[in-house]
Amino acid sequence: MTKDLGDILIDQIKTLPFFDKYAGVVKTISMSSNDGDRSYVKRFPVECNISPTQCESRYKDLVPNNKNKSIIYLEDKGVSFVSQEGAWLRFSANYDIISWLNMPALGFTDCSYSAIAMGGMIKRLIKTPFAVGNYQRIMVTNINEKSKQDNPFSKYSYSEEVNQFLLYPYDYFVLNVTLEFYVNSTCFTEEALQPNLPCLTQ
Repeated sequence: MTKDLGDILIDQIKTLPFFDKYAGVVKTISMSSNDGDRSYVKRFPVECNISPTQCESRYKDLVPNNKNKSIIYLEDKGVSFVSQEGAWLRFSANYDIISWLNMPALGFTDCSYSAIAMGGMIKRLIKTPFAVGNYQRIMVTNINEKSKQDNPFSKYSYSEEVNQFLLYPYDYFVLNVTLEFYVNSTCFTEEALQPNLPCLTQ
């Protein structure tokens, strides 16, 4: 459910002109590494649908760099059941939209592009309720900009080379978005679960 709604959320904003590399809901992978004398674990965000066999080659897809104009993805902050109205189940989902911006690649020379990018996203997200597949009456109910004091990349194992891309002339921001939606209870079907496979280690 969280992945489905995350993809729907990204679909509303991915046509904005500053979008370049983007993903829906991400997961954190841990990869073992060593420098000869010691071993350590590196952590990176990867797309939720990356298979274990793809992890080793694509674990840096969403890492800030000097090639992409922007990197935008979602972090899942949880889904809550709100109420039941007959056969309809009402839910509330919460996401952080993590947005990194390469201002030189965007041709922007001022101090920060965040306000422009956020304005574009907010205009696309604030609309009347809509439906996609089994998800009905989808509507964004709340949007908050998070403080830049809370670095969204600090949870990952980025080198000094990558950390330079978090400083001017690069930019980033985080929008916390809440959306509500309805699902008819008859749409839920139980299927056999497959075991989760661990990501490959380097």
